Amino acid sequence: MFCRRCGAELSAGATACPRCQEPVLPPGMPAGFTAPGLQPPAQPQSSTGMYAPPPAGQWPSQTHAGQQFPPAGEQFNAPPPIPPSAWLTSAGPTGSAPPPPPPARPLLETLFGPTPRPGIALAHTNGVQQRFLSRLQPTTAGNVWFGALVGGLLSFVVAFFLAVICSLLLGGVLDQPFTSVAALLNLVSGSVSASGGGHSISFYSNPLVLFDYAHRSTFIFKLGETASVTPVSASISNSLSVTPPATVFLLIPVLGLLFGGYFAASTDYTGRRLFSMMRGASVCLVYALLALLLSFVTSVDLSTSSGSSSATTLTIAPDALSVFLNSLLCGLIFGALGGYLRARSFPTATTGPLNRRNTRLRAAWAGARFSLTVLFSICLALVLALYLLAQIGGPTLQSEGSVSLGTSRPSTCHIFLQQPATAPSPTLPSSLSSNGLSGPAWFLVDSPPLAGWVMALSLGAPLQLTGGGLGAVLNTSIGLIGADCGPGTKGALLYLLLVIPAIAFFLGGRRAARFAYDSTAAEATGTGLLLAGMAALGMVVIAFISSITASVLGVSISFGPSLLWSLIATLLYGAIFGVPGAILARTGTPPQPAPIAYATWPMEPGAAAPTRFSGPLDLHHAQTLIPGGGAPPPQTPPAYPGSADIWHAPTQAPGSGSISDARTQASNPESRSGPQPPNPPGPIRS
Repeated sequence: MFCRRCGAELSAGATACPRCQEPVLPPGMPAGFTAPGLQPPAQPQSSTGMYAPPPAGQWPSQTHAGQQFPPAGEQFNAPPPIPPSAWLTSAGPTGSAPPPPPPARPLLETLFGPTPRPGIALAHTNGVQQRFLSRLQPTTAGNVWFGALVGGLLSFVVAFFLAVICSLLLGGVLDQPFTSVAALLNLVSGSVSASGGGHSISFYSNPLVLFDYAHRSTFIFKLGETASVTPVSASISNSLSVTPPATVFLLIPVLGLLFGGYFAASTDYTGRRLFSMMRGASVCLVYALLALLLSFVTSVDLSTSSGSSSATTLTIAPDALSVFLNSLLCGLIFGALGGYLRARSFPTATTGPLNRRNTRLRAAWAGARFSLTVLFSICLALVLALYLLAQIGGPTLQSEGSVSLGTSRPSTCHIFLQQPATAPSPTLPSSLSSNGLSGPAWFLVDSPPLAGWVMALSLGAPLQLTGGGLGAVLNTSIGLIGADCGPGTKGALLYLLLVIPAIAFFLGGRRAARFAYDSTAAEATGTGLLLAGMAALGMVVIAFISSITASVLGVSISFGPSLLWSLIATLLYGAIFGVPGAILARTGTPPQPAPIAYATWPMEPGAAAPTRFSGPLDLHHAQTLIPGGGAPPPQTPPAYPGSADIWHAPTQAPGSGSISDARTQASNPESRSGPQPPNPPGPIRS
């Protein structure tokens, strides 16, 4: 510390400079103020108006009067300059330094929200939280690890229970076509009947296999044959891996994970959607680990023998890595969806200039979902209609020409609808035996991937048959535009499929523009382009999960919609038809910010107080909340601006004169104003 007058260095605790006797002011004291005990005595004025020297014994003393300052022979250095970085942290005029910045929150709290402190009283918003609070401590009821562990376990139990139900109801019907596989094994081994009394392979009848099949896991078929001729014995083993498409059985993990994700999201008491969705997605790891353990004990074995000379075995088992990855992905997506369903009642953020971009992104995502849902629904109805027409003897898909298997492309190949020469025998009016229901049951199970194929065809993207090691031999495509096998002259009716996605994306563009409250054509165009991009990504996912992949003898073969052409075609459809729909549906008026959602505050005059807590809750600063929905006590907002904490909404009732109610703000947007910062500390000046 240095003297502000002469620059001499001062010792700690000094009250005056030892050289110039300048008083040392406490830190933060203004320059024009002198502390008590350091004030110089009053100096009488002379007749000339100048101050006379002070009497002896008072400051300054007579020994210093008339002396040269600074004393001869002494040099004083200027005090060191204050760096600019210290200007912002130095004490202000009031003598109070600004508060230190708040500490950074841990990564776990940033992703999943804070855990309630011990002794805090929480308010429930659903029945699950009510049971938590009645039986558990607040720290356990709001713990993310508790929700992830119990939610993942419940998801697995519910999904496995649904797999058992489906195997009991549909397993025997769906396993009927496997009778031919058992007969083929009998023919290979030379035996008369398969072991087990001629029963077919229990694939769908096994709930363990059905559980892995529902997750689109890869299955490995191992065929082994052993021949023994004295004194020589030989064995041959071949393997085949098949990845099935996503079928109706995908609803088994979806329903289980929605339930578990909702349960895990109920451990969040902050009232924020992001935290609830992240807690719902946290069940994925526990769910995937349990599915992995189940795959280790899952297999189907079928063996036939012809005396003691030869034996044929067939083993079907899921691939453990595929089960783990697919279960992890399903848990991440559908668990987060369960958390979103739990958080749908939470108030959304205020729509204002600061989050206008987020509003448009949500609107584009809503329009993309609507477009793909409409397109999938129409294609699924078309697939079911074609199947019903085929069962009653109506027109079916026909093909003519030849498809070359060499390097040359096929010269003639057409697909079209035509009445068959001999109508098939109807199977729907048949008896309710398992053989009569096998065909319709298989079609209902496989109808979703068939609808995905029709979606790609309606967009113009072809269906491709590709092979890894035999690419030049097996590469061929079937579709409407740019395919090896197209409709031709007889299939001109199939080009009407191109109208279906046009209608879907036009309606999706209208929906997106209304949700985004676009007022200009430029904003509507941007929303339509965002819709096209999001819909293209969604279509690629649909094309991927509806494809079939097999690997035999080191050669990978896949059949399904082309991913690249599905992406390009969806982008074109979204831009050509989604943008006009958004432009025609724009509101024409700029969006107005919505009223602020206040916690436990009725939104209309005279409305009763809510019975349950429905607003955001800060678990770091909230001291007490009345269970059952009572209003929390008034809370003091943190320092403004720059505070990283949460601003608690005021709890005054409407009509109190300090906060206008939502109806008044909605009718008069010009009078709407956001929350104001509190008055700074210090004296109030009139």
